[in-house]
Parts: sequence; C-alpha cells; structure tokens
Amino acid sequence: MSYTSESEQLLTDNKIKRNASKKKAIISTVIFISVLICIGVATALIIIFTSPATHKWTTILQCRQNTSTTEEPEQMATLFYDKATKILYAGGGSDINQNVVPTLYRSLDQGKTWSVSLRTDSDHFSMYGTNKLDDGTVLVISSDDLYQSKDNGVSWSKTAGMSNLGFSMAYNDSVLMLSRVDGTIYRSVDYAKTFEIVTYIDQLGQNQINMRCQTYSGSGNFYFGISYTDVANATNQHAQIYQSTDYGKSYKLIFDKVSSIFDDTVFSIKAVNNNIILAGTGAPNGDDTKIFRSTDSGKTWTQIIDFIQLDSSLRVVRSFYIAANQTIYAAVDCSYSSNDIFDDTPNTNKNSAIYYSLDQGLSWKLHSKTNTKRLYWVTEAENQVLIASSGEFGQILRYE
Repeated sequence: MSYTSESEQLLTDNKIKRNASKKKAIISTVIFISVLICIGVATALIIIFTSPATHKWTTILQCRQNTSTTEEPEQMATLFYDKATKILYAGGGSDINQNVVPTLYRSLDQGKTWSVSLRTDSDHFSMYGTNKLDDGTVLVISSDDLYQSKDNGVSWSKTAGMSNLGFSMAYNDSVLMLSRVDGTIYRSVDYAKTFEIVTYIDQLGQNQINMRCQTYSGSGNFYFGISYTDVANATNQHAQIYQSTDYGKSYKLIFDKVSSIFDDTVFSIKAVNNNIILAGTGAPNGDDTKIFRSTDSGKTWTQIIDFIQLDSSLRVVRSFYIAANQTIYAAVDCSYSSNDIFDDTPNTNKNSAIYYSLDQGLSWKLHSKTNTKRLYWVTEAENQVLIASSGEFGQILRYE
C-alpha cells in the first residue's frame, strides 16, 4: 500500500496544471497560426480574382501606323465576335488623312493577326454594325450600303436598293431590322433577300433622325433609340425610345426625354430579359451621360446613374454588352468633352472607361479605363476575354 503526502500530491497537481496550460498554449498558438494562414490565403485569392491591377488593356490592332499626324483617324465603330466560327470582325470609318476608305478587318486567332475582309466605296463615311443570320450570312451596315458575306467574310456583295441607312441593326427570331435616318426602318424576314419599309414617325416638322441602337427582348419585342430636333422649335431636342410588340411590323413611342441639349441622343439600348431594358444617353455639348432602366418592358423608366457626377469628361454611354456569366458592361466615351479640338482627334483626353453591373443594371462600378478618347464597343472572345474598339488611331484592345 502506497502513501502520498499532501505536499507530494500538491506538487503532482501543479505539474498536471502546468502541462495542461502548456497544451492549451500550444493549441491556441496552432489555432492562431492557422487563422493567419487562412486569412493570408483568402486575401491572396481575393487579390488574384478581383484586383483589376492584374490586368490591363493592350492594343491588338492599330490601323494607322504613322501616329505623328493625329487628325481624323479611322473610327472602329463596329465590333463582332462570331462564337460559332471563332472569327473576330472589327471595322470603322474612313481614315481621311491616310486616304483609307471604311474597312472591315477579320481575325481567325482571337486578334493575334488580322487581314482586310472588306473595303467599302470611297464615298462611304463609315460602317456601323455587324451581325450574323441563322443561315450563316454575315452582314455589315455602312452609311450607304448593306454588305453580305456567305463565306464568313472571305468575299462580300452589296444588297441592291438600300438607301438612307443609319447606325444599327438587330436580328432575332428570323426577323432583321435595319435602321434608317428618315423616320422609317427596314424589315426583312427572308435572310436579307427582300425588305419592307416600316414607318414609325411622321418626319414632318423634324429634321434628320438619328437611330443609334436596337435590341430584342423576346416574344416579338424590338426596341430602338433615336434623337431628333424640332424644326419649328430648334431648342427642343428629343431623345426617344420606340417599341414593337409584333416582330417589327409596327412601333409605338414609349420614352421621350425633351431637353435643350443639342443632339441629346439615346445612344445605346440593351434587353437584359423580356422585362428589364437598359438605355444609355449622351450629348456632344451637354451633360446627359446617363443610364435608364425599365423593369416592365419599357412602360416606366428610372434613371440609375449619371456619369457626369463621377467624371465630367464622360459624355456618351456608347454601348452595352452582356457577357456569358451575365455581367453587363457599359462603354462610356469621353470624346465629346474635347471642345477645343475635333471629337475624333486623339489628344490628352483619354478618360473613356468601361463600367460593369452584377445585378442586371441596377448598380454600376468602374471596371477599367482604356486610355483612349473614343470607345465604341465591348465584346467577349474565347475564355471570357474582353475585346474593345476605339477611335484612337483605329485601335482594337484586349483586356489581359
């Protein structure tokens, strides 16, 4: 029979307590270090996946090689990526200084190399839109003609009988709509073989109408945005949106913003779904760089953002693009804020920017600045790589 004195028992108890304290300290240290490691890993992942500093815009096509002269470079006003063939098309206006007519370029390798696909006539000012029909026909609309290609941009033909063409086209559910500048719009349901003219506004009392943009939301609903100035009252500038609910057979006015701002225009419009429609405005000599949003198929509209409050040099919401992951991008142009120099001439004003929305256009954040004066379109190539077109010496940019 063993016997432990009270003092020996006390020493044993203290030793046990000390060992327990050491274990607790070791466990606490391990937990603390683990937390620090987790925080570090999480921070690194956040930086990797969210920091815009890891990417930048680089030039993948520059049409004017001699940049010592800056006047009137080629404006890359059309940009289209054919996901089926993986062909990237980009084109724009004439380079007056270099005697280059409006030209469409084509890339088969995601913009690494380019070749000339189409040169328009010398009397054309620009080309404005590219699209592809269900039968494989690729279309390009210019200021005077509609061009068609049956072989993915290798060769082109003019469409006979076209006149007064505008800035935009839309194609969905086998219906093709082409903008005009006289209060009417072209409509085709046979793959651009024949066209009918649909009148949407009586031009009596208005000057030339500027139709910049079109979109389709589904179920027969087409939308387009225009601007015009009253001849009787030149101080009244109208920025308007029209809607068709019968696949473009007829249109009705659903948005009319009247102001005294010269050439105040609905420059861009995009259907997020059948209910949500986004519209972007702009004006060369006024402060109207805004995005409007409708959640009831155009019945009512709410102003979402005024870019002038963020940057007074931003003057035009040029275009919208919805990416594969449903992120919405807006190209916001600053060229018109250069009042002392021609809008298209590159200078120190290079604040054009791309904003993005993750909630169907309800809120917007800055994605990146392109370091260009003009900014027209944003699209998405393979692996969700963003491509943008500008007027900075006829540039196409890639975000990488």
